[in-house]
Amino acid sequence: NTISKNVTLLPNVFVDFTVENVCAGTPVQLVNLSNPNANFVWNFGDGGASTQYSPNHAYNQIGNKTILLTIVDSSTCDVTASVTHDVQVYAQPIADFTTQGDTFKFEAPVQFVNWSFAYQNLLWNFGDGQSSTDENPTHVYETIRSKTVCLEAFNDACADTICKDIYISFTGLVGV
Repeated sequence: NTISKNVTLLPNVFVDFTVENVCAGTPVQLVNLSNPNANFVWNFGDGGASTQYSPNHAYNQIGNKTILLTIVDSSTCDVTASVTHDVQVYAQPIADFTTQGDTFKFEAPVQFVNWSFAYQNLLWNFGDGQSSTDENPTHVYETIRSKTVCLEAFNDACADTICKDIYISFTGLVGV
């Protein structure tokens, strides 16, 4: 005896999304790459959840979070599929620096002291076209006038910048 039956295979359900690292307190946009006609359940890894197609979510605690997206595709007899991706939540950097005053002599070294925190990298702009990535740089100015010095403190997801004005003055000649 033989029997023959037609079998209908359910199509594969595609589920995926992208997410970028983010700073704590800043909403991150989750970009859903799945079928938009499915039903979605997001678990953000911090107790938060959503059923939107491409939600955004703000994390309040720093660290690595695992996001789970589960879809139920009603066009495929309610086939369910899931995917996870990690997102790194960074602390918001705070940029700050000091100098020994706000007026300096022409061609004398100016010492900058970094007081930033929650950063991975620094970028100093000395206001004269020169820059540095040093922690506590010393810089010599070759022109006399006001300068705006900016410090950017940043990590893989966010940055903070502070700018302060200093003045480079001439050195008076004695007896002239």
